[in-house]
Amino acid sequence: MLAFEVVLNGRRIAIAGADDLNVLNGMVTAVGKLGSKASGTKAHPKGYDLHLSVGGLTGRRAECPTSMFAGKR
Repeated sequence: MLAFEVVLNGRRIAIAGADDLNVLNGMVTAVGKLGSKASGTKAHPKGYDLHLSVGGLTGRRAECPTSMFAGKR
C-alpha cells in the first residue's frame, strides 16, 4: 500500500491511503506574503496561510462500487 504520512512540526497528524486505491493525491497551497520582496495579499499583507488537501479514488472489484474520498486540514 502506498500512503502519505502527514507530519506537522514533528508530530504525525494524518496518514492517507488504503489498500484499494487507484488514485492518491495531495496538494499544498501557500497564500500570502511568501518572500521578502512580495507585497502579500489583501487578506494576508504580512503573513501567510498554508492549506493541505489529500484525496483519492478507489478501484474496487465489480461487486463493490468505486468511491472517492477527500480530506482537508
